[in-house]
Amino acid sequence: AKLGILSQKEKIQIISSSAQNESQLETDFSNIKMKWTEVQLPLLDSQVQAEDSLLLGDVDTLFQEISDAQIRLQQILSVPFVQTIRDEIQELSEMLENYANIIDAWVTFQSNWTILASFFAQEETKATFEEKSKKFQTVRRRWMSLVRHTRENTSLYSVCSFPTLLDML
Repeated sequence: AKLGILSQKEKIQIISSSAQNESQLETDFSNIKMKWTEVQLPLLDSQVQAEDSLLLGDVDTLFQEISDAQIRLQQILSVPFVQTIRDEIQELSEMLENYANIIDAWVTFQSNWTILASFFAQEETKATFEEKSKKFQTVRRRWMSLVRHTRENTSLYSVCSFPTLLDML
């Protein structure tokens, strides 16, 4: 009994080629995703170790890596064999965009924090600006919880999983 497989040679080649391309895309995506579970938050090496101090170092490289990964993910999304992992790719892309927003907000917060922390540390300021000082203390408590969380695990994934981080910054 002949199965007639040879008469379907062209269809088999198309299916095989699609499967190989899909497998390659999944491997590429998996490598990108794995990289982002290992990326560390770039902390300033020479910072004072205080309970309310945690300064980012140079974030330019991190922003460039996020941008490069976003471009690569968009390229993967444009390939016809992407259907099986499209949602995962979009999820990672959104996560990377969130990382960039968090780092950007952190940089802004950090520059304000270094000024305000020393300002509100003065007893005279606390007395003069009592309401603002109370608000600052609330922000300080939340900031200190983020500092503790970050010191436990400086992976970008872990830090950015801190509840309501973007809103807090």
